[in-house]
This record gives sequence, structure tokens and C-alpha cells, in this order.
Amino acid sequence: MDIRQKLFFIAGADFFQRQRAIESLKKRVLKSNSSSLNTSIIYCKDIDSKDLQEKVLTKSFDSRQIFIFKDCLKLSTVDREFILANLKKILSGAYIVLETEKNHYSIQKEKKISTDKFFSFVLKHAAIIRVSSYKKYITIVDLIYSLKRQDLSSSLYILESLFKEGVNQRLIGPQVIGILTNSFSRTQDINRRKRCLDYIWQADRLIKEKGENPRLVIESLLVKLSQFS
Repeated sequence: MDIRQKLFFIAGADFFQRQRAIESLKKRVLKSNSSSLNTSIIYCKDIDSKDLQEKVLTKSFDSRQIFIFKDCLKLSTVDREFILANLKKILSGAYIVLETEKNHYSIQKEKKISTDKFFSFVLKHAAIIRVSSYKKYITIVDLIYSLKRQDLSSSLYILESLFKEGVNQRLIGPQVIGILTNSFSRTQDINRRKRCLDYIWQADRLIKEKGENPRLVIESLLVKLSQFS
């Protein structure tokens, strides 16, 4: 097995370039075979180790798997050791994409990472994809465009960035609620429109009346609404 055909490491600060690299990989994989591609996005800071082990070792008979590890430098020691020990078994029926916003040069120079058994293996054997280390300033307009494209991954990233970048956080929640309400009010399917607007109304109440964290509420809302895309 040529590991570089199945294991990929994408590094660089530009989120949108990382996304394009992932989409390009998917097209390359599908071009070689007409079967469907099952994508699993794994957020490394929130991994349940038992769930991860079951997921990556379960083979699908009607499609191939691609596991995308977001913020992969936050993989725990336990998870890194498990993946490395079972790598050939996992790659026999799947592809792995490890993604980080840290640039490749910095990773190589950081001894804690470069001397780690798992990451030193990845840096030596994976196909390395370097993207720009320039980080674009995110605005609410970027969120509007990503929502129109129904790009959940980009929308969640942009939302998180907006809450980090010192903008007035009290305004973000109502702005996003307004954008979503306007968007789904135009939906032709009456049942879909009603269901989505109910979710949006519930989220608005959680923020305004219950005082819950706007970022967490809207993240959950976007995931729910993505089911109706």
C-alpha cells in the first residue's frame, strides 16, 4: 500500500484554502472509482476515544470512507497511539485527512510535535499539502455567503471566528438569526419552511430569554438546519 495515496496532512492558516484542498482530494478519490464517498468530520478537541475506535474500524461495503481530523494537533496521546497502531487496517478501507491551521514549517521546528511518534510518522509518510499561512479577516458577509452555499463546515468556522475576533458579540446572535430567518422565509416547501423557522425561533428564545451562549446555540442551530439543505 502506498500510504501517500491514502494519508494526507493539510497545514496552513487559510481555512478556505484548506477546504478547497479537501474538496480537491475528494474529487481525486472519486475519479479513480465511481463508488460513493462517505465523509466523517472528526473534531479532535471533542473526541470520544471509544466512538472514534469503532468509527474508523467499521468498514462500509457500499462506499469508501474519508476521515477528516480537524485541528489534528489536539489529538490525545491515546488516540494518536490507537490510529498509528491500526493505521494499515484503517487505510485498507478508508482515507485519512489530518488538518491544522498551524503552518508546516512551524510544526517541523516544534520539537514537541516533530519528535512525537505519531506526528513524526505523518510528517515522513503522509502526502503534505501546504496552504497559505495568511489568515483572512472574517466578516458577517462571509457567513452570509457560506450559508447561501449551504456549506456547514465553513459556516461553523466563520461563526467561531466572528466570536473570537473582538466584534460586538451581543450583535452577532441577532444578526445571524435575522439572516437565517430571511433566508428560510423564502423556502418554497411549506413543511420545510415551517420546521426551519421553528428551529430558528427556538434558538432566538434560548439566546434572548434563557441567556444561553449565542455561539453554542447558533452552532447547534446550523447543524439542525443543515439536515434540510
